[in-house]
Amino acid sequence: MYYRDKIISFLRYLLYILPLAILTGPFFGDLAISVMGLIFLVICVRESLSKYFFNKYTYFFVLFILYLLFSSLISDFTLISLEASLFYFRFLLFSLCIWFLLDEDDDLINKFSYIFIATVFFAILNGLMQYIVGFNFFGIISPNENRLTLLLSEKLYLGGFIVRLLPLCFGLLILFSRTNNKKYTSLFLFLFLFIASDLLVYITGERTAFLLLILLTILFILLISSFRYFRIICLVFSIIAIALITNFSNDIKERNINHTLRQLAITSDTYSPTHVPIFIASWKIFYDNILFGTGPKTYREVCQKEKYNINSKTCSTHSHNSYLQILSETGIVGFLFLLLAFLYTSYKLFGHGINVYLYNKKTLSDFQICILICFFITLWPLQPTMSFFNNWINLVYYFPLGFYLHSIYNNKN
Repeated sequence: MYYRDKIISFLRYLLYILPLAILTGPFFGDLAISVMGLIFLVICVRESLSKYFFNKYTYFFVLFILYLLFSSLISDFTLISLEASLFYFRFLLFSLCIWFLLDEDDDLINKFSYIFIATVFFAILNGLMQYIVGFNFFGIISPNENRLTLLLSEKLYLGGFIVRLLPLCFGLLILFSRTNNKKYTSLFLFLFLFIASDLLVYITGERTAFLLLILLTILFILLISSFRYFRIICLVFSIIAIALITNFSNDIKERNINHTLRQLAITSDTYSPTHVPIFIASWKIFYDNILFGTGPKTYREVCQKEKYNINSKTCSTHSHNSYLQILSETGIVGFLFLLLAFLYTSYKLFGHGINVYLYNKKTLSDFQICILICFFITLWPLQPTMSFFNNWINLVYYFPLGFYLHSIYNNKN
């Protein structure tokens, strides 16, 4: 049917531009995924495409979304809470739409690889330019001289974007190297991506992003068979370059080394004075609302109560840690969803590692491992985070999910 081909083509173009849209800030990316999800839902209803909804993964996310709505409805701040939960389903529909598009076009993942890899390279070059000359390709100047921004926004999220989607980029580049049979091109792309991403994430000043980069590098070397030794060689050059940058830049040394040591109470008497009051208050809120929490996105309201006021730094927009936020805002029931997701991801990754090292048997493809690493670093509990219900970060969280679901259910894989 002619209209169907046009609609599918339109959805593909939205997918192509989505990485760039996310790089510009939250608005265009959120608009794109909302349109994609809505059109996908209409197609599924018209064509009775049930497989995207009747599977254990979709069941899990639907239950989580329904629970978020329930938590909002019983909250003392229902309207505020519903801002986070009422349309949260759009992120699931967006992921399912990617799965659907990959099913529709066997060559889509190859085409998307070119665009996504090019977008990540552009983001890295854009960040390096902003660091060197003070502004990026679009004239954006960072509001913080020690941090780097997105393309068209003063949001200091560039390091988070790079590191959280870097494993997906690695996975697509591995597929590219196998399907296009261009060994030297692939080596050059990996060389640039490995070293440039290491340096960029470090100089963004986003210490959480850099710690996650270390984590994903360890997982890549341990679990990925493709380009493993090349990654180790590149890592040596990255470490040397980072050491030189740190030695010659007092600002980076102060932000990434000295400030970190102070926050860890290694060179000071107080552990992270900005985060600790928030963590304590979040735990107290959870203790008083153990089962169902206070409702999604309500920490900013509840923290104003005197009983939770630790000091002047207690109140914030969120708990600065996903697990503490989910505990305080959705209770132990909501926390179980997050914990199960983390345990599943850990089980798949480390189960694969055990099979490889003990039995010389691969249970997952390198591409699937790369996507699971995306999930693992997203769900890693020991890190400060943005609000779990932040629109922009959820675009990044859910982006790899459709690729993973397609890789599992596609018979030709």
